[in-house]
Amino acid sequence: MTIDKAHWIFKQKINRLNSEHYRDLLPIQIDDLLNRGTFWYMEHLGQTHKLPFETTQARMDMLSTLVVKFPEQSELAPAATSDNQYEFRFGDLKYPYAHLVRAYGKCGELVVPVSIVKHDELSKVLGDAFQKPSKKWGKLVGSLGKSTENDTTSALYVHSEEGFVIDKLRIEYIRKPERVFVGGYDSVEYLACVKAGGSDCSNQYLSSSSDKQQCELPELYHELWVDVAVYLYTGRTENPQLLAFTEKKIITQT
Repeated sequence: MTIDKAHWIFKQKINRLNSEHYRDLLPIQIDDLLNRGTFWYMEHLGQTHKLPFETTQARMDMLSTLVVKFPEQSELAPAATSDNQYEFRFGDLKYPYAHLVRAYGKCGELVVPVSIVKHDELSKVLGDAFQKPSKKWGKLVGSLGKSTENDTTSALYVHSEEGFVIDKLRIEYIRKPERVFVGGYDSVEYLACVKAGGSDCSNQYLSSSSDKQQCELPELYHELWVDVAVYLYTGRTENPQLLAFTEKKIITQT
């Protein structure tokens, strides 16, 4: 579905749901709603309490175009090491990071899975002989935290044991999708940059001269994505999948 068609379907849906009473929205407003819909779709429809998105085949498919794997994402070198703790910064990834899927430590010739644990469980796991990192049993333990690089980026901290050196990290993650843009207007960021006297605003931010940006979610689910945006605007939906989720917090299987 092109971004132009997404705009057309969005308008049709909000008019049908409210008997033509909704005022005509500007392209910048519809783009904003669609981008909010992308975030809601990712965080609610495509998320679980275990791995970031893997519970049913449908949920795996719903974010499949955003999953980045090795070798597309090259192995990361540790940015810092201290007391068998290795920091791998998400700011070093090829694409902007959204959610972790899984990670593997490259330890010499070994490729060892990293078990992700919660912060409040980390001390217990590291002190447990059966759960702590072990070269013998091929075990590494990881936790997420703020990067030491700055306050706005995250990192994966992988814990090993003495003599079990992690050379690189192989990581699979969900990347942030590009913001959709129908074109023909200057973004708020662009206008602010121009007002501040920026010298390279058109290359940094979306403007009326920028190319259109299509939705990067799997095309099969584009209408559901538009339905989410409509739901966020009207508080109503005709989509049975979305209705089932909002009422029961589940995804119906078709």
